[in-house]
Amino acid sequence: MLGKLAPYMVIGFAEMGMILVAMRFGFEVPIRGSLIFLFAMALVYLFALLSMGLFISTRAQTQSQAQQMAQFFLLPSIFLSGYIFPVAGLPFVLKWIGRVLPATHMVEIMRGVVLRNAGPLELLPNVLSLFAISAVMVTLSVRRFRKVSA
Repeated sequence: MLGKLAPYMVIGFAEMGMILVAMRFGFEVPIRGSLIFLFAMALVYLFALLSMGLFISTRAQTQSQAQQMAQFFLLPSIFLSGYIFPVAGLPFVLKWIGRVLPATHMVEIMRGVVLRNAGPLELLPNVLSLFAISAVMVTLSVRRFRKVSA
């Protein structure tokens, strides 16, 4: 399973690197925090997303069904993560739904590291949440994969 995820992880890191270069040199946004910490958190974030994709692929019976299930996670991730709308303005229920999605935590980590020079201790709740989501999704994916292949 890790072999299936590795190429997408490399692509994710390459895209993140290109975005950071464009942000720094194209838009002149200074990166105030640690890039090592940022890339470490991106590893956990990408692992969470890819394990969600793996879980979806084990649940879906057709490619069309898998695409629809992926959209079920993609759209709330965009709208409830604080990327487009501030989380503070969301109703209570939507805030909690957003807290279950990995994008919410990665947006907070990115903002903290890039804009405020926040470190791991300041971002600890988001870091722990990303690790928890990753662990849960990998566990569910492995269990489902074993059931499907057995």
